[in-house]
Amino acid sequence: MSAVLVNVAEAVKAELNNPSAPFSQAFVAERVWVAAFKLEELRELKVAVAPRTSEYGAGTRAGPSRDITIDVCVMKRLGDRDAEMADADGLMELVEEIAAYLDGRPLSQAEGARQVRMEHRPVVSDEHWREYRQFTSLLAVVYRVES
Repeated sequence: MSAVLVNVAEAVKAELNNPSAPFSQAFVAERVWVAAFKLEELRELKVAVAPRTSEYGAGTRAGPSRDITIDVCVMKRLGDRDAEMADADGLMELVEEIAAYLDGRPLSQAEGARQVRMEHRPVVSDEHWREYRQFTSLLAVVYRVES
């Protein structure tokens, strides 16, 4: 039996890896605990799914509830300076496609989890851009799980 946090993260990964998902760029999402990769690994597009927080609430008559935040992080090292804006624009398009795809979508592998909100912050990590010439954008997707 896996932790609920792990089950929800795995379910998000599975949704993103659905072959019929309408994304403009190909990727294979992977579940990680921390979205930390070597710069060499980021020559290829990375989409990391990582559990971030678990908040326990009073719940309902049916039982207690938890709000689980899953980070979906899109990362790629930027290439040639002349092309970096076009590359970043395409990556931001992908981030928005992922957000639209997950928004309100039930997780087929995490019964009882429903998406309640989503936040896009940072839109782009200025620190990663300046220091590593790396595009990093983070979606924080919150799922409520009632048990």
